[in-house]
Amino acid sequence: MSNDTCPRELAPARYSLLAFWYNPPMLTGSRSQLIFTAASESGWIALDEIRRADRDACLLDWLAAGVGLVEMGVDWETLAAAFCAGPPIFARHICPVQATLPLANAPADLASLEEATETLLPRLDPAQSFSVQTRLLGLQGREGASPYGRFDINQRLAARLEAAGVRLDVRRPG
Repeated sequence: MSNDTCPRELAPARYSLLAFWYNPPMLTGSRSQLIFTAASESGWIALDEIRRADRDACLLDWLAAGVGLVEMGVDWETLAAAFCAGPPIFARHICPVQATLPLANAPADLASLEEATETLLPRLDPAQSFSVQTRLLGLQGREGASPYGRFDINQRLAARLEAAGVRLDVRRPG
């Protein structure tokens, strides 16, 4: 199936995702991972949609209500092709995890995030624009909350990617 008939959200390698957290979950093997989002009341249904396309998919953790981390039993291209043939209804976003990095919840994390962004550069097409979106999960309202916010991360990573020649367009990326 060509990418022209596939929903933009599912086109193979269409989106890149760097996932960073303070206590990375234990991996059960060397299989690929994805993060998906759904309405909080539909998370389990969205997970079932993923499992219909990949019967070996394994939920590693709920990162937030309706946000799941899954270890895949198939590669990203196979999963994306399955969803292009029969798009999910309840899963809103499905993105491959392409890198992970443990963070210290300290200001120095911003430099670590910027450095880790280098792994995305070969995957980005300079002819297409991009946008950086950040979620800080599990820290809001807690003692010792993050010393930086979403905007700090977005600004730092966008500046690094723009310096590498990729065009930022937060309203209409792609």
